[in-house]
Amino acid sequence: MEGIESKHRNRAVEESLAVWKEMVADTPIGLANCMRFKISMSNLNKAMRDPVAYRCNLIPHIRTGTKYKVRLLGICTALLHHDCW
Repeated sequence: MEGIESKHRNRAVEESLAVWKEMVADTPIGLANCMRFKISMSNLNKAMRDPVAYRCNLIPHIRTGTKYKVRLLGICTALLHHDCW
């Protein structure tokens, strides 16, 4: 597995905020995007390079229902399963 930078790793903050607003509004553009943690590309654990942090999820949450459509994930899964790599 190669440690390759994500496609939008170096996009402008303004563009990232615009995408975030699209995600919160659950528009087609927002649903097609995610937000990633920007972690050092020199990290030896290649799975920890730019892991997904937030993603849209339209399935109702067990506690909050459909109030929040953008949910934290990715890093939680990566940290829980770090022994699998």
